[in-house]
Amino acid sequence: MHSPQHCFNRFDVAIEGYELPEQFTFPFYYTPHPLCVLAANQLQQYLQSQTDFVHDFGIDDESQGRGKMFGVLLVQNPQGEIGFLSAFSGKIADQNLLPGFVPPVFDMLTEDSFFREETNAITKALATYRTFANAPEIAILKEQITTERAAYQQEEQAHRDIMIQGRASRKQQRKEAQQTLSGEELQFLLEELGKQSVAEKTHSNT
Repeated sequence: MHSPQHCFNRFDVAIEGYELPEQFTFPFYYTPHPLCVLAANQLQQYLQSQTDFVHDFGIDDESQGRGKMFGVLLVQNPQGEIGFLSAFSGKIADQNLLPGFVPPVFDMLTEDSFFREETNAITKALATYRTFANAPEIAILKEQITTERAAYQQEEQAHRDIMIQGRASRKQQRKEAQQTLSGEELQFLLEELGKQSVAEKTHSNT
């Protein structure tokens, strides 16, 4: 299809009867130029038969393959020939420099690149995290937390029950006092019940 050292692709079919496009098309809503369709079809045929790299595009099984975005660009070489350039997004077969394809503007896969260094750092950090996450001590601590949380919830519920019983008891005492007591005795009892209520709420908030 092309020389490994060159990105210019010649058409496999005669294109003399095609008019060249006059301008770039809007990339998000347009009818592709017939020459672009020819170029895309030729690229697809190459991808189905090539042996330069191994990548499962999901041609036989879409559920298992990994899709990849390709693009073609009509160009004219210094000799006046009309052909096209091919490019792909990201990387294929763990590389982004493949024969016949336009290289990336920035090769993020070079050994000393920022991308490589940061990826290695992230990989090491993830490995460290997994080591600690799978440590036996973590399982023991999780079990302790579960046990202590259950004990706290039981204690909290028991205290809540005591508060409910206390409110019900004081309510009943007020009712009986209003029926049997009067004057200073009634006032004293109501104040004492009020103090108990405040003390109980204060205790529950500390």
